[in-house]
Amino acid sequence: KPQNHYQWDVKTEDLGNFLTGLGYPGLVARGNGEGHGHIQWPGALEDFSLTGVSGHASLNLKDGQFSKVQTGGLGRLISLFSLQTLPRRITLDFNDVFSAGFAFDHLTADLALDHSRLDTRDFEMAGPAAHVKLFGKVDLANETSDLTAQVAPSVEDSVTLASTVVGGRWWVRLPGCCKRFWVTPLIRR
Repeated sequence: KPQNHYQWDVKTEDLGNFLTGLGYPGLVARGNGEGHGHIQWPGALEDFSLTGVSGHASLNLKDGQFSKVQTGGLGRLISLFSLQTLPRRITLDFNDVFSAGFAFDHLTADLALDHSRLDTRDFEMAGPAAHVKLFGKVDLANETSDLTAQVAPSVEDSVTLASTVVGGRWWVRLPGCCKRFWVTPLIRR
């Protein structure tokens, strides 16, 4: 039986415009970087199906912003740890954090696809709001996922505020301890 095999190497200076050109407008604003990968499936071109495709992709992106991040799930988790917005969090108001999307300074990912199952390997995203690591599996055909997220909210401004309130030179002397707080929730859909 014939095999279809496609390989790509892409470099872009504007990820948002690139995705719009591919028919996916509004997902990402700005961003630059590169991606490499390949996919294959048995049969002719018209025989493509998610259940038969396999492949691999790696991404290395910088300075972009996901246009809209829902305020549920991960968005709510990331915004929970901001001391400056504690009064808003008590009333469960998270709209300020992701109203314009999630900005990232750097995003890297290694993804493997095997018969509609996407394995997220070493997905890491760092931005002003948080440092996020994501790993697990997504079943594209059944639209289900089993993912684990490690989130380190950026609390640099919060540490400054806390050290002022506490009078805490002690806080300032332990920046590695105080700047990052790891949370490892299991997110299942």
